[in-house]
Amino acid sequence: MLRISLLSLSFSLALTQSLFSTTYVWEDYDDFSVSTLDTNKWGVIMFNGGIEPYHQNGSLILSSNGQDLNAIPQNESQWNDLVSEFKQWEDPEVFSVIKDTNIFGVQASILMPTGSADGTFIDLSFHEVDSTGQELTMRGIGIGLSHQNGNTQIVMEAEGATFNGEPISANLGQMYNLSIIRKEDICSIFLNEQKVGSISFVNFQPNLISVGAYNESKGAFSTEVDDVRVLRQTTTTSLDGSIFSLSSIDGVSETLSFENGTFTSTFVDSTEGTIVTADQSYILDSISSNSWKITLNDGDVYSFDSSTGTGTLTDYENGVIDTSGTWTFTYTRNTWMDYDDFSGSTLDTTKWDLSQWDGGIVPALEGSRLKFSGQANSSSSVNIATSAMLASSSNVSVGSSSSTSPHSILEFKESQNLKGIELTFSIPSGVPNQMGFGLYAIAYQTMFNSGGDSEESAIRFNFDVWADNSL
Repeated sequence: MLRISLLSLSFSLALTQSLFSTTYVWEDYDDFSVSTLDTNKWGVIMFNGGIEPYHQNGSLILSSNGQDLNAIPQNESQWNDLVSEFKQWEDPEVFSVIKDTNIFGVQASILMPTGSADGTFIDLSFHEVDSTGQELTMRGIGIGLSHQNGNTQIVMEAEGATFNGEPISANLGQMYNLSIIRKEDICSIFLNEQKVGSISFVNFQPNLISVGAYNESKGAFSTEVDDVRVLRQTTTTSLDGSIFSLSSIDGVSETLSFENGTFTSTFVDSTEGTIVTADQSYILDSISSNSWKITLNDGDVYSFDSSTGTGTLTDYENGVIDTSGTWTFTYTRNTWMDYDDFSGSTLDTTKWDLSQWDGGIVPALEGSRLKFSGQANSSSSVNIATSAMLASSSNVSVGSSSSTSPHSILEFKESQNLKGIELTFSIPSGVPNQMGFGLYAIAYQTMFNSGGDSEESAIRFNFDVWADNSL
C-alpha cells in the first residue's frame, strides 16, 4: 500500500486529527531461564518460614519447609508494616514482587504439584497498600490456586470491595494461565485467557504486584511460576500503518485500519449494511511469530494466524461467548509505505505523469509541496493528456473550448497494485467559487472508447472536497 506524504493546492482548509490512545501491548517479563532471580525485576517478601524464591528447571519456585516463627523476615523496608500484619497469622509465606509498577496487567502460569499439602495457596495479585495512617490499609484483587480440605480450586478474592467470584474446579499437577488487567477503574481477571470476573476500584494505584504462596495449615509447600508477562500502555504498535481485509464464507467482511495506536473498523453485512467504528483501542498479544491477537474493550477477540492467512473473531457478551456474533475469516494484510514527500527539486517522472486542460496548469513543486493551479479557459489554453490516456485509445481528446472548468492533474504512472492512497492537502482561503480537489480512479478505455455517455461509468471511485463560497 502506498502513502503520499504531502500535497498542497494553490486554489486554507486544514484537516487534522488528535488521538488519545489507550492501547496496550503484552511484553515478556521473565521466563526464569537463567540460573538466578533477576533482582532488577523482582523483590522478595518472606516470613514465618518462607524460603527465598529460586529457579529450577525453567520455573520460579515459591516454597517453605513449614512454619518457622523464629525465621527473620526478608523484605524491603516499605513492606515492614505489611509483614508485621501478616506475621500474626503464623502461616509460612513467600512473595515475588514485581518491581516495575508502571504496568497495567500481569500474566503468569502457575502450578501446584501433585501431592501438595492441604492448605496450600498460590496466587497472582494487585494490591494498593497504604501504611501512612495509624493502621495499614489494603485494597486489591487476586486470582490463584487453592488446595484445601482435599479440593483444588481456582479462587478469586478482593479486599476493599465486594466481589462474588465463584470458585472453579481445578487439578493438582496442571499448569494454569492467570491474568489481571487494570484499565482505568476496572480490574479484570482471566483464567486461561478467558475473562472470569471484574471489579471496580476508584483511583486504584497498585504498589504491590506479586505472585505469592503460603500454607494456612502451617505446613511445607512447593509451587511453580513460569512465563510472566506484563501489559504496558503505548501510543503505537507494530500494527500501525497496516490495513487488514477480512472476509468470510458467510458473506460478511471487515476492514481494520491501524494507525497511531488505534484502529478503525469498517464492517459490511448484506443484511445490516455498513458499520464504521473509529478510534478503537485494543490489547495486542503477540503469541508467536505467526500467531497474535487483539482484544477490544468489550472483550471481543480477533485471533490471527499469518502462516495460513486465517483468523477468528470471538464475540463475548458479559464474558460469555456469543456464537451468533463469532465468525472465522481469511485475511490479507497490506502495509502503508511512504511514496513521495515532494522534497526534491524536480518531480519524480518515474512515479508521476501530468495533465492539464481548459486553462489548467500542470502541478509544479513549490516549497516541498505540489501546487495545483489554473486560469480562465481561452483560445490559447494548451490541453495535455497523460501517457496512460493516450495509450488507452486512438480517439483521446481532453478539454473543450467551451468549458469553464480548468483542470490540473497528477497521475500515478503505476497504479495497478495500489490498495489505498493517503495524502495531506489544503485549499487556501479566497479561492474562486466551486473550486475543488478530488481523488479519482478511472478506467480510461471505458471513458475514451465508448462515447460521451460513458464518463460516469468509467469512474471506479471518486472523493471530492469543494470550496463553495455560496454556502
